[in-house]
Amino acid sequence: MTETVEATPFCWKEALTAYVTEYGDRPKTAAALARHGERETPEFFKSYGSLRALEKATWAEFGRRTRMILEADETYGEYSGREKLLAFWFTLFSEFGRERAFAAAYESLLRAPALGMPRVLEGLKEEILEWAEPVIETALEDGELVERPMVTKYYARGLVFPTYCLLLFWLDDESAQCQNTDQAIEKTVHALFDCGGKNLFDSWLDLGKFVVQQGRR
Repeated sequence: MTETVEATPFCWKEALTAYVTEYGDRPKTAAALARHGERETPEFFKSYGSLRALEKATWAEFGRRTRMILEADETYGEYSGREKLLAFWFTLFSEFGRERAFAAAYESLLRAPALGMPRVLEGLKEEILEWAEPVIETALEDGELVERPMVTKYYARGLVFPTYCLLLFWLDDESAQCQNTDQAIEKTVHALFDCGGKNLFDSWLDLGKFVVQQGRR
């Protein structure tokens, strides 16, 4: 008796990446993408409501793969919050590097004047937040970051815009093996954790509180 072999589902995210890599530009319509993938247009709309939805999902895939890679690393769980952010960004940009032609084709869209990250990165933003929230929580518990009224709840969100800025920096980086981007990542991580941790301002604030308390006795 012959076994029935199920066909592998068509991956539209891979099809989009292949199209953009080949033509150096985004497809104008879902129909154009479907033709390139030798598929019928109605088949596309069974999976995605629009071409923009597919683009968001494809960019989100970079974040999803990054999280999977880190979760599979046995030593990752032992990292400090600072080290986890370094690992996340280094891994994320390594994933970007695998599809640099794809990312470069979106550069004009990514640089379009807007407040915050472009909509095409909304899926990636969600991946960043899902990764960041437990990392920030642990960093607060371990004392790497300090609880600050009206600020603490934005710590995780505060990692989104720097990711976008680093992406734009990386797209312009012409250094060998993107060494300048690696340095930018390291400096950004240290700046963020130094600002979020107990710093000189906190020390003076603690001293001020102590002096006031002593003066009331």
